[in-house]
Amino acid sequence: MPNQDRSENIKNTRYGEGKYRALFMASRDAVMTLEAPSWKFTSGNPATVEMFKAKDEAEFLSYEPWKLSPKLQPDGRASDKKAKEMIEKAMREGSNFFEWTHKRLNGENFFAEVLLSRVEYDGEAFLHAVVRDVTEQKKMAEKLKEQEEEKFRTVFDGASDGMLLMDISIKKFYLYNKAICRMLGYGPEEIKNLSATDICSKNDSAYVLKQFDRLTAGEIESIDGVAIKRKDSSVFYADITGSKIIISGKMYCLGIFRDVTEHKKMEEELKNKYEEIEKEKEETRLLAQNLEKFKLAVESASDHIVITDAEGIILYANKATEHITGYPIREIIGAKAGKPWGGLMDKDFYVKMWKVIKQDKKTFKGEIKNKRKNGQIYDAETSISPIFNKNGEVEFFVSIERDITTVKEIDRAKSEFVSLASHQLRTPLTAISWYLEEVFDEKTGKLNKQQKEYLNEVQNSSRRMIDLINNLLNLSRIELGTFAIMPRSTDLVELAEDAIKDVVLQARLKKIKIEKDYEEGLSKINLDPKLTAMVFQNLVSNAIKYTPENGEINIKIKKEGENALIVVKDTGYGIPKDAQSKIFTKFYRADNVRTQDPNGNGLGLYIVKAIVEKSKGKIWFESEEDKSLPAGRHGTTFFVSLPLGKAESK
Repeated sequence: MPNQDRSENIKNTRYGEGKYRALFMASRDAVMTLEAPSWKFTSGNPATVEMFKAKDEAEFLSYEPWKLSPKLQPDGRASDKKAKEMIEKAMREGSNFFEWTHKRLNGENFFAEVLLSRVEYDGEAFLHAVVRDVTEQKKMAEKLKEQEEEKFRTVFDGASDGMLLMDISIKKFYLYNKAICRMLGYGPEEIKNLSATDICSKNDSAYVLKQFDRLTAGEIESIDGVAIKRKDSSVFYADITGSKIIISGKMYCLGIFRDVTEHKKMEEELKNKYEEIEKEKEETRLLAQNLEKFKLAVESASDHIVITDAEGIILYANKATEHITGYPIREIIGAKAGKPWGGLMDKDFYVKMWKVIKQDKKTFKGEIKNKRKNGQIYDAETSISPIFNKNGEVEFFVSIERDITTVKEIDRAKSEFVSLASHQLRTPLTAISWYLEEVFDEKTGKLNKQQKEYLNEVQNSSRRMIDLINNLLNLSRIELGTFAIMPRSTDLVELAEDAIKDVVLQARLKKIKIEKDYEEGLSKINLDPKLTAMVFQNLVSNAIKYTPENGEINIKIKKEGENALIVVKDTGYGIPKDAQSKIFTKFYRADNVRTQDPNGNGLGLYIVKAIVEKSKGKIWFESEEDKSLPAGRHGTTFFVSLPLGKAESK
């Protein structure tokens, strides 16, 4: 992670912690934390110290939770046992909300609502507790049960929490205080006409009514976090404590509303902050781990690796860079990429490279010549990839360069050997072919049927060997750079017809239909006729070879702009998707056609591509592999585009 990003993360973390600390200190509710396994308090805010009448936080932390409670709870159960059960439930279920009777340090008991929340931080779980003193509400509810309606109204109207008295039989509000009017935004006369369903959304109304029934029945004591709708349709969240009371012999449900919107926001912010902190910690850990792995891999790499900024200024170079170029790292850092070494890059190559990595934002690969510090020229294979920031803009470039001088020398020696060996093999094979023709013509005597069959196999093998040797010779010429184009005025239609004549018998045997579509008036163009004939022969013979019986081949030649376009389409087996990127590489053959022709050598399309590109043309294909589709719905189409101008000559 760059220093700037790391500083930003630290800043954000400190800001989050400060915000949480401010909320913690300012809360009107007592907020504290407990840690396993002793479940002793580990923190308490100022409201906690005040609520329990402690001198300070240290005095409060010296007490265990059950020591701040009377011996028994109102239900007769021992406080220490019940407290441990409440803690276990919160740890098991994630949270636990309940009522509790606490004891201040001065011995005074008070009623409280307690929310225990399980929180995980830095791999450890602890409890976050929010305690609210509800003594007033409890006392008020008791008074409401005991006093007559007039006395009840006085207390009711003076309460700081919102209060609504609902007629259970008709679910209409009967009595309300000033606080609930302020909360809801309705006037006194308007609230008289409202019911419980009017202050909640349609989706929540059935749930809220059911909860009010449960409150009245004494099944529950409160409804927490209810979304309450104001007159202006805005929403706030309230905890509603309810109880059944009888006034003048009639049954009502008293709902006491406490606005917990800020509290809910605080809890949500706390939760989000914990999640953010955990996420940042994990991201930082993974980043540090990945950076260490990256550093080890890069420093130990034998290839020269350089990282630059978006303008190509070198920010980092590994040890191999120094070893390969001869320049010390101190002379490389801060320089423009390629300046310390190199300087031999062709202008067109340079422009193309920058377009790919800067404008197209893609990886560039190619071969270049560079110069070491001692002046020695070497061949290099380079790969340059852009690295993007969060906004999708290029921030860095990573360049990996490999010295392939020795490899190219070995390849050249290998190609020269193949060329020499192929030339030497052609002479005896030509003699074998000539003598086979003599024997077939029965100039040396009559042949029986079995002899003819055997000699036919020998002749076929001889032809395959000659084709292989010719391909190897062409391959060696390509790799040695001696593959010459000798253009002259050439008729593409004649070349196509010659290629068709070579396969017409094979097409008849497989009942394959050959269709031709030649544009009328297509003039002759400057091409090497022998090499272009090889293009037609390879594409047409492949189409016949890899198309099943009763298929169809279509050969089209037309003018397209400043180029002649050759299209060879078949209804054959198609090229699998995973093989399409490798189809023009030497010695490669797709798995699905090896069974159709086990004798292929995988050089044809490699040579065809070299011929087309040497002729300043382009070759590509479209293919779909699916044997289940009928003929005409799948297969392969090869496209060759050749310029109508003069081809390169050597």
